[in-house]
Amino acid sequence: MEELLLSYRDENCGFDLSTRLREIRACHGELVWLCIGTDKQIADSLGPLIGTMLYCAMPQLNIAGKLEAPVHAKNIRPMVRSLRESFPQAAMIAIDAAAGPAGQLGRICLRQGGLLPGKALAKNIPRVGDYALTVVVQGSGHFKPETKAQGLSFIYNLAEIISRAVIESYTEEIG
Repeated sequence: MEELLLSYRDENCGFDLSTRLREIRACHGELVWLCIGTDKQIADSLGPLIGTMLYCAMPQLNIAGKLEAPVHAKNIRPMVRSLRESFPQAAMIAIDAAAGPAGQLGRICLRQGGLLPGKALAKNIPRVGDYALTVVVQGSGHFKPETKAQGLSFIYNLAEIISRAVIESYTEEIG
């Protein structure tokens, strides 16, 4: 699968993301959504916010990581192990916020191969997921409280775009 790079400002962003997610579902059938992050820092709340939005709209999906039960550095290893045991045939899509150049804020990337959570904080966490869906939410090289972060409305809008795209990728099935 070719990497998909989108700007959240592009009017076709949601459609293009939904189309690619539908293709992934067609290849794998069952999916698990691993929404990584914490509600303790706005920039890192993207994953759990998406997980919460997905759960509210489609509780039948296999979702790990919501605002009330986030998946973060301290619990990600046992969570991934549990998900792999519970859904051995499912493809896992890991969703996480990313730091990057200020000019790339809002860049959405979907690619095959998983992601390294906590990379911006130099955490030593193994690669997770079969696919990675990342969004640049903070300029600079690291997720640190003292670096300039985007506001909650920016994070919320990104979460809405992504969660809507995920939901739309299932519409043919549940129409």
